[in-house]
Amino acid sequence: MNVTTWNMQGSSASTEVKWRTGVLTLAQTPERWRPDVICLQECGGAPPSGTLLFSVPFLSPGGVATSVEVYLWGGTVSRPLAWVAFHQWDVLGNRVNLAVLTKQGPPAAGDVTLAWPAGAPAWRPVLGLRTGAQVVFSCHAISPGGADAPGLLAAAQGAAGALPWVVAGDFNRTPDGFAPAGSVVCPPNGPTYPTKKPESKYDYAIRSGAAAPPAGLVLSLLLSDHMPVAFIF
Repeated sequence: MNVTTWNMQGSSASTEVKWRTGVLTLAQTPERWRPDVICLQECGGAPPSGTLLFSVPFLSPGGVATSVEVYLWGGTVSRPLAWVAFHQWDVLGNRVNLAVLTKQGPPAAGDVTLAWPAGAPAWRPVLGLRTGAQVVFSCHAISPGGADAPGLLAAAQGAAGALPWVVAGDFNRTPDGFAPAGSVVCPPNGPTYPTKKPESKYDYAIRSGAAAPPAGLVLSLLLSDHMPVAFIF
């Protein structure tokens, strides 16, 4: 399964320019890394051209009601391009939200999960979507420094249970020594941030298992302050 991650830098809530010019470009590429799943951070609003299929309710650790919406997006009703699980975490600015796009068949409500760190610091959750026999999570750790990254990874590992898992996203820290036991870091093959004179490796994946991790391919899509990274698992 191929997974790509991209921080869209707060795509506008009122348009879908970055969805149409960025996400669609990634999803339809003819390259060998063509993704089955795309993990998105700072994705703004859900794509306006999407068709809402259903909503899954959740409660945050503090008891606040929230939800994940699942949309059909792109293609036609009979031959859709993809399905998007979207979590509006940023209810005020509608900018710093999370999404997971999958092309591997329509998800059911039970395939969607939100998971928060068990202790402080706790900010955004990870958004997970079961695709086939594994769970793929989109992660956006706190800036600066990604202090909540270990807690987010532990939350994803717990939410996946016995299933294999992948956490991909913007960790706001380099991939040094915080992956949980039984997992491996899949680093990018170059700096990912910022797009002008990139110098930091903030965008990558961590997956369960002990197999040798593949290096992610940093992509030259210049629509954000972060470069997308593609993985062939």
